[in-house]
Amino acid sequence: MKEEERLKECLLRNEVPVIRQEKRNTLEQLVREEQQKIRLLPKVTIVKKFFLQAEYISPWAWLLQIFAVVLTIGILIAGENNEKTLLATAAPFVGIALFPELVKSFHYDMWELEQSCRFNLREIMVMKFLIFGIADLATVVILGVVAGNILSVTWIEMVLYFLIPFQLANVGYMITIRLGKQRCSGYMLFAVGLLQSAMAGFYALYVECLSAWIVQGLAAAGSVISTALCIYMIAKIVKIGSQEQVGRFVDAEHRREHIWN
Repeated sequence: MKEEERLKECLLRNEVPVIRQEKRNTLEQLVREEQQKIRLLPKVTIVKKFFLQAEYISPWAWLLQIFAVVLTIGILIAGENNEKTLLATAAPFVGIALFPELVKSFHYDMWELEQSCRFNLREIMVMKFLIFGIADLATVVILGVVAGNILSVTWIEMVLYFLIPFQLANVGYMITIRLGKQRCSGYMLFAVGLLQSAMAGFYALYVECLSAWIVQGLAAAGSVISTALCIYMIAKIVKIGSQEQVGRFVDAEHRREHIWN
């Protein structure tokens, strides 16, 4: 108690210095002059952000994506009688190539640096999802054209046997990323892809036993539900950056309290 009283008396003796108005005006003038010297960065459009972020996507990811599409087309052409089951089985692996790019910030512990850069982590994640979305859309269109022209697969069957398993597989990858965060890796995503591929194969065999009107209803409902789930999980993944920062800060505070106590 004596030390606290001495500290309190010491603080009371030290009065807060009063700044004169002339000095205040001088400081404000100096601040304004320094602000005029600083060159503000111009606003960057979404298109420019898109191309800037695309440069940081690994070339190996694009090559793996192209390889997966070409391999899927080859398998579909080779398996003439089982194209529907093959479409569903291959769907989880068509989009897996780009997902490891999402976890690089956390896997290599670079999220703090990206969070403090010109484009924060949330903007980076949004741009990556936009890039991957365009790539996935191009993939679906290419496979749809090939399956429709060469294998005579209708667009309803394309939605039912490829688009729905493809989007649900993406949801599975995003759930893995959200739960794994720093521990998530390409190997973990590949293991999840194998499991989802097996499930998609059983799903295709089950759908083939359904009547035509049930199949049409399932295609409509499944596409809406899978799209909604994808959008929901994208929103969750985008929030990882800020939530991770708060989580680490709380953990650090708990560790500090444990050390001092």
